[in-house]
Amino acid sequence: RLIEVAGTTPEATVSATPLPTAPPGLGVEVEDLTPLLARQLGYRTAGGALVTHVVPGSAADRKRVLELHRIVTVDRQPVESAAQAAAALRQARTGQVVSLLLEAPDGRTFVFNVRVP
Repeated sequence: RLIEVAGTTPEATVSATPLPTAPPGLGVEVEDLTPLLARQLGYRTAGGALVTHVVPGSAADRKRVLELHRIVTVDRQPVESAAQAAAALRQARTGQVVSLLLEAPDGRTFVFNVRVP
């Protein structure tokens, strides 16, 4: 949700509820997988972090990380929320390979090893 400040140009708007994001170099944005979202997308359970955007040309994009997949673990550590996923990803340093276990709505899982630029 964007809030426009009176007398300002659209470029001066600020986000009232920013989504947790991973480091720009990894190139993913995440949000909590709520019960409503889980039902709408076909997940059996809620919880964890849903990949809502993959930046074109980013490290995640080059590894073919897909939007609308749930992040289950980051470097084998369970992820319970978007904030937890973002915090774990922010700890990654340039050159480090981050292992992501992702789940599709149909229950299939995928491991992506992404090097942080």
